Amino acid sequence: MTVMKAVLAGEIRTQLHSGLTALYLGMPLVWILIIRLLPPDSRPVAALLGIYADPVMMGTIFTGAFLAREQDQGLFPAWAVTPMNAGEWLISRVIVIATQGTIGGIILISGAGVRADLALLIPTLFLASACGALNGLLIARPFRDILSFIVAGGMALALINLPVAGGYIKPGWVWFFTGPAWPGWSTLASALGLSPEG
Repeated sequence: MTVMKAVLAGEIRTQLHSGLTALYLGMPLVWILIIRLLPPDSRPVAALLGIYADPVMMGTIFTGAFLAREQDQGLFPAWAVTPMNAGEWLISRVIVIATQGTIGGIILISGAGVRADLALLIPTLFLASACGALNGLLIARPFRDILSFIVAGGMALALINLPVAGGYIKPGWVWFFTGPAWPGWSTLASALGLSPEG
């Protein structure tokens, strides 16, 4: 447990020094400005897109790019001589990314003035952000540099994540081409009082 605490503290420091935390917590402010310009009845859908695009989808890109950079710098062989094992590293990274994504989502919802069921939103957002982080790690694993990951990761991200938006965006025919929604998206929508449009 002591090693895990040290690994978690190290991961937090790494993300703070890399600017990832500032980016995670700063992007919701941009979304808030955009959402506040919209008519009140459009704000819940815009907030859903903001939550999904920022903590969840961007978590995939940030985490994957971070891993690709670490592989490019040859950090993994150096970690082999530390007390940390791969499981502790993975858990700490996912926890930190998911926590940042959850806090960012709460900031976005609060600042945008959108009503939400926080008891449903918070755990769903945490799990969705964790899934985004794991997606990023899985996609980035074969790549040794950031550019290769961004090209492949961007395409993979579109295939994995973007289709679920079809049920919540007009025209409704988009839903026909995108298939069933990802459960995390549907639960986040429910937390904001939304349902697919047909």
